[in-house]
Amino acid sequence: MIHPWPKPSKVWSRSHIDVLGPMYGLKFFVVTDATSKWLEVFKMTRTTAADVINILRRLFPTFEHAITQTSPAKLMFGRNLRTKFDLLVPQTSEIAETNVLKSTVLNKQHRSSEFVVGDEVLAKDFSNSPWTSGTVIERDGNALYDVQAEENKILRRHADQLISIPKVGNRRSCPLDAFTTDFSERGAGESSGKVT
Repeated sequence: MIHPWPKPSKVWSRSHIDVLGPMYGLKFFVVTDATSKWLEVFKMTRTTAADVINILRRLFPTFEHAITQTSPAKLMFGRNLRTKFDLLVPQTSEIAETNVLKSTVLNKQHRSSEFVVGDEVLAKDFSNSPWTSGTVIERDGNALYDVQAEENKILRRHADQLISIPKVGNRRSCPLDAFTTDFSERGAGESSGKVT
């Protein structure tokens, strides 16, 4: 009566080993995983028990993650290491939904002020100076605004590219520390620290 080997439940939980040869004056030590049928072949000049044990001692740690279902980095450091290949793996829908929720919350907490038609603003100017003053003339969607700048120039800007100029008394002014550029080069607001 023939009794077949039971099917192993995990890879590398059972291995088959054999020596092939001599062939062309060499012997080959062959190790096969019973589940995946993965083959490892080692060229040997001698086939003593000590040589076989040395090969198996080098081989089995290589596939320890397959046995434990855990990566070598997780076994050693307690976490998976991030690699460039992780960027190739698409996010699951659950993770993507969580990320969208997080970004929505962050946008509400850190979002620039909302502007209304008629607000005086400084708009990021990508052609001349870093910022140019203007008036909001139209809102398009949640965060896009058309700004009437100097010389009847219309700038379309995202809310993150606009700074509200607060009204002080009957004038609008904005502290210089709101900018990333030193305005002393342009001669504006050098002494008072305010742009008016």
